[in-house]
Order: sequence, then C-alpha cells, then structure tokens
Amino acid sequence: MAEKQLISLFDDEYCTKYTILIASTLGRMKESRDSAFYENEHQLSGEEIKDLELFHERFDEWAITVVKRTGSALDPSTPKDATEVRKFDYFSEAEKGECFVKCLLLLLISLGDYSSNSRQLLYLISRDLSQPEEVPHKAEFITSSMLLETFEKLESNEKMYELSQTQQLRKRITMGLAGVAGGALIGITGGLAAPFVISGLGVLFAGLGLGTVIGASYLGAVITSAPMITTLFGSFGAKMSIDQVHAVSRGIQDFEFLPLNVSSNLSMTIGVAGWLESGQDAADAWYPLTIGDKSYYWGDLYALKFEVQALIDLGKVISRILFATGLGWVQDEVIKRTVLAPLAAALWPLSLLRIGNILGNSWRVAFNLSIKAGEALANALCMRAQGQRPVTLIGFSLGSRTIIECLLKLADRGEIGIVENVILMGTPSSTDPKLWRRMRCVVSGRFVNVYSKYDYVLQLAYKLNSIQAHAAGLEPIAVNASCVENVDVGDLIEGHLQYRWLLPKILKERLGYSHISDKMIVQLQMKEKDFEQSQREHFDKTTEEQEIIFDASDHSK
Repeated sequence: MAEKQLISLFDDEYCTKYTILIASTLGRMKESRDSAFYENEHQLSGEEIKDLELFHERFDEWAITVVKRTGSALDPSTPKDATEVRKFDYFSEAEKGECFVKCLLLLLISLGDYSSNSRQLLYLISRDLSQPEEVPHKAEFITSSMLLETFEKLESNEKMYELSQTQQLRKRITMGLAGVAGGALIGITGGLAAPFVISGLGVLFAGLGLGTVIGASYLGAVITSAPMITTLFGSFGAKMSIDQVHAVSRGIQDFEFLPLNVSSNLSMTIGVAGWLESGQDAADAWYPLTIGDKSYYWGDLYALKFEVQALIDLGKVISRILFATGLGWVQDEVIKRTVLAPLAAALWPLSLLRIGNILGNSWRVAFNLSIKAGEALANALCMRAQGQRPVTLIGFSLGSRTIIECLLKLADRGEIGIVENVILMGTPSSTDPKLWRRMRCVVSGRFVNVYSKYDYVLQLAYKLNSIQAHAAGLEPIAVNASCVENVDVGDLIEGHLQYRWLLPKILKERLGYSHISDKMIVQLQMKEKDFEQSQREHFDKTTEEQEIIFDASDHSK
C-alpha cells in the first residue's frame, strides 16, 4: 500500500506517540463540547437534550472514522524502510511535527469529507506539536493548489484520455473552474495521472527534503478517483447555476455569492453585511480581508449579497440618525434611557419614539428579509454547494441575524460538520442561552458574540421593534466561554455603522487574527472619517428635509 511507504517514515515510537495524540485530542474536543452543553444540564429541556444527543452521535461517528483511518496508517507493525526511518531520525522535533501535520491533513482528506471537525482536529494537533500557525494553513493551501494545477494540466491535454464526443461533453459538464480569481475546482472524470501527481503534492513535503516520493506515494491513498475531488470542492459561488440559486433562495432578490479571493482552498469564509451604502458595498465591506500575504488564512473568501435596495435604504436611515446635526440629542437620550437607567420603551419621550418608528419601518423590512436570507444560506450549505469543506461565517448588524437563522436551520436538520467558526458583531437577536446552545451544536470551532452597550442605534431599533428586552449586540450571552466567546467593544463602537469600518481591527486586536494587514486597518479608519464627514455635510445641506422626516423638535425629556 502507498500509505505504508509514507508511514515507514515514522519509527515505532512516533507511530505510538501520534496515535495517542490523536485519541487524546479527540477526547478533548468531546469534553469541550460537553462543558459547553452540560454545565447546567438540569436546565435543559427534553428537546434540547435530544438535539445534543444527536450532535454527540454524529461527532462520535466522525471520530470513529478518524481513529480507524489514522490507526491503520500509524500501525507500529507496519514494515519500515530503514533508509526512510534514518532520514526521519535526523529531523528536529519541529520538523517531525511539521511532517506529521502534513501527513495528517492528507489522511483527513482521504476520508472524502474535510469537515469542520476534521479541520479543528488538525489545528489543535498542530498547536500541541508547537507548530507555527502558518504550517497547517500553508499545508492546506499547497495541497489544494497542487490539486488544481494537476487538474488544469489534465484538462489541457485531452490526448491523455482519448474521449469520445459524448465523454468529452460529459467531462465538460462535470468539470469547471469557478470564480474570478483563479476559480474553484468542481470536478473531472477519470483517474489521476502519475506524472502530474509527482510534480504536484510532492511540493507539500519538499521543504523537509522528502521531495516527490512522499507526495506521489501518499496521494494514491488520499484520492483514488476524481469524484472525491468533485465532492471535496463542490460548485460554490460563481459557478452555481441559475437553477441552483433559485432553488435555495426563493423569495429573496439579488441572492448571490460574490467571489473575492478564490483559489480552491480547503476551507472557505463567507462575509455577510447587515446594511449597505451602495450595491458594491456588499463586497467592499470584506475586501480588507483579502489584503496581505497571509490572506489565504481565510480560505476561499466570498461575500453574500441579498436584497440590496432594502439594505441601502436601512443604511441611509441609520446615517441620518447618526450624522444629522439636528439629531445629535438622540444618542444622549437613548443611552440615558437604556444604559444608565434602563426604562421600558413605552416610557420614552414621544420625540424619541417618532425617530424609532422612522428607523423601524426600514429596519423591519430588512430584518425580515435577513431571516429569509439566512434560510437560503442554510439551503446552499446543506446542498453542499461548497463541497465538503469547512465554512467560517462572519457578519455584522443584520448580517449577523442572517447567520443566526442559518445556524438554527442547520440545527433543525442535524447538519453537523459544515460550519467551523462563527463571528457575530452587533447582532439584533435574543440573548436566550437555549438559543445559543442550540446553535453551538453546529459550530465546531469558535463562536463569538461581539457587542457594545453603547450602540445606541441598535438600542433604538431593537427595543422598539422586538418583544424581547435584550439583544446579543448589546450585552454578553449568559453561557460559559466554551459555548460562546463574549467580546466587549464598547470602547470602539458607539454608532451601529462603525462595525463596517472597524471589522478588521476587531478581528485582529480583539479576536487574535494576527494576519490581518495593519496598513489596511489604518486606511479603513481614514475612510471612516471621510465617510462621516461626507454624511454630515450631506445632512447639513438638507436641514429642511430632516425636519419634515423626523419632526423631532419636541424632544422633551
């Protein structure tokens, strides 16, 4: 077997060491979930317990497949090649760890489903082996890039297949390169050609001096047929057919996944904006994440666009409240009645209620559409348009509400292993712990709630348009840290629109995503100032219109 040629690198001691490491890491992953769900087990309803039992059942099924696959590959009884073992013996501990992380990646891919749980396992083990964070990221990038290169070469050389016209047509239907920036591999019929394999994944191990022998010998165990590639990468984004888009997004206009930085990575990130300045803003809000030599850490990056006009209308109304000179009193009034001395909305002054109602009209329309978009997003993920790759979801404002609806639909369907990380900012949603525990069932990695109690626009919109008193974007969720990470950005966020401009800064400085460009953070802060200035100048010129729209002259206390 090809894998025996690879595992002959590791002597008996390291085969045993790595087997134990995998088993213990799986145990830690399970314990972490248990602590998130069962800390207050007596408070769980029968339905919640049933949901969590389903999660554990699915997790255990996946863990067993990993144990069987890696256990077989790391069996100490496997005959060893003395030359290869001696070569491995000369490696430093860091090099041995790097070699194993790359081998483990290929083993996990060979399962045919590089799930969010599989990726979490890889990165946890990489950290346990004291590997720099770039090691697994680069391993994923190189592996996916070499797969794509191999298939591109095969596609350009039809003589290798001697296909009939019917077969050629079938091949073109089942194979595509999606996206603007390089594309995402969809699939190809037929087997892999050894010469391209040797010049492909061998690069993965070249830095360790192992060359093409390792890559070529192990790829045969990872991918024995092209359908596995089709399953892995899917047909996401630009190559989703019109019929596919319509099937997942009934009742939603402008529903589209915009490719921003797409090169067939083994993971992907989807950004969802909650308000727009213009139609282009659906993508522009996420372009900062494409900047820098480590932007591939996000995997393939897409922006979700939906209901553009409704989100533009919402952005305009929020801008009026934030930047109209005659409405500077609104912030003080809202904060005084919510943060400093919480009062029911019914006790607010009439002038404040009028402004809240003006905001509420646009807010309610966009809010309801964001929920529909969340269901459409869940539909797309469930049909595996993204393939069998882990997905990170990031959203702000109503974009976060879209993601929440997506997670709830995934939980309804028992879809475990799709979503890896979730980051929500300024979320207009309930803080009910039961709701968040349920969503945690379908999130394998980080689940982050970013909030600011000084976000007075969210205070105004949520308190006047929801029967629930508490919003996740205004306060922490009352669950333990292994369930949800609560991150307070009250020192940064006062106006709801600021999340659009401060998103990279929050990701880097508060959440630890160190690969984000400092230069881009500074540029965005300058753009935010320019945006605020332009908005103030605009509304200063339309004072009469403000008075007609808001009629807020009687803002009595």
